[in-house]
Amino acid sequence: MQDWSTRFALFRALDGTRVAETDLRRGVGAAAALIEEAREAGAQKLWVYATAVDAELGFRRSGGYARLEADRPIADRVDLATPPYEIVRRLQLDCFAGVWGHHEPSEPDPSDTFVGLHEAGEWIGICELEPAARWIDGPGVIAGLRTPDRYARLVRGAAALLSAGPVALETWGDSEETIESYVQLGFDVVEYVPGWELVL
Repeated sequence: MQDWSTRFALFRALDGTRVAETDLRRGVGAAAALIEEAREAGAQKLWVYATAVDAELGFRRSGGYARLEADRPIADRVDLATPPYEIVRRLQLDCFAGVWGHHEPSEPDPSDTFVGLHEAGEWIGICELEPAARWIDGPGVIAGLRTPDRYARLVRGAAALLSAGPVALETWGDSEETIESYVQLGFDVVEYVPGWELVL
């Protein structure tokens, strides 16, 4: 029996499908063999991180992973509210639905720190941060309102809660325009890996 954990991770995506995910840059083997193994493991989709995949296998380009860093993000402050703890998971589900690279979120820890976008009386965006690590994780906005400006406001609001100094930002599935909006805030892309999806 194949040890799936050494080849790929299995999890539920936000749409409820079972996903196998792996980084083909790590030399886990040929993509064709991996597809069969993912099917045998009961996956409904295969997500891979790779600079390129064989087009004949049926993968479609679908977002990617980006790590950005800023010595000091843009200085003008954006104050954002903290969403109530009891709606954080639901807001994450709404904000990351249909966005490549996002797993089904677990219940947040009460010690976790979040900022949210609130417009017209509704919560429409969320972003987690770890002040001690100076790290911002996965800004998300609900479908239909996913503009680069809103993503940038989330990042600015999260950065405003950090003291002056370097900040790291990690994102999955963001558009090129959204990543460029982070660059306009003073971030540099230090790593980008294209993402690919295959429906099994």
